Amino acid sequence: MNKDSVASRYALALFELAKENNQVASYKDELNDFASYLTIDLKTFLTHYSVSLKDKKALMAQIFKDNLSSDVYNFLCLLLDKQRFNSIEEIIKEYNSAANEYLNIEEGIIYTASEISEQTLIKIENKVSQLLGKKTILKIKEDKTLIGGFKIVVCDTVIDNSLKNKLDSLRDELLGKEVNG
Repeated sequence: MNKDSVASRYALALFELAKENNQVASYKDELNDFASYLTIDLKTFLTHYSVSLKDKKALMAQIFKDNLSSDVYNFLCLLLDKQRFNSIEEIIKEYNSAANEYLNIEEGIIYTASEISEQTLIKIENKVSQLLGKKTILKIKEDKTLIGGFKIVVCDTVIDNSLKNKLDSLRDELLGKEVNG
């Protein structure tokens, strides 16, 4: 975590509160849920200089007060008070980074040529977790160029079980034998 940036300082403050309250994972979930509802229009409204703080807080209360813990809700209101809401995405990213380190979680991406079921994703996450020695959470991204199979990227680890990779390896092997043979 870059402790010099404004976003990092706010994220660290919430993270410390979360540790005190033994709520690191639940605050992370709440922030990510909040981020999923934060449209461009909503963020524009909440950061626009001509909208009063009273109106911003009224909208926040109407949409989020009953759906967030009081600490997370009050934290978001503090960002409005301090005119730091424009940094919300970076704050959430910094919080997630600190929470993942604390909870021994690695996030990664699984690229697939076609959709995979939630059950299959969980099985793959469990296998990768065993391999890395950390709980692994994968986000699915579709990549039709893989033809079939999947490719997983977690930190510096790449697991490429795609048909494209297998075909490329076969081509290289055949071309290599042709040149050497």
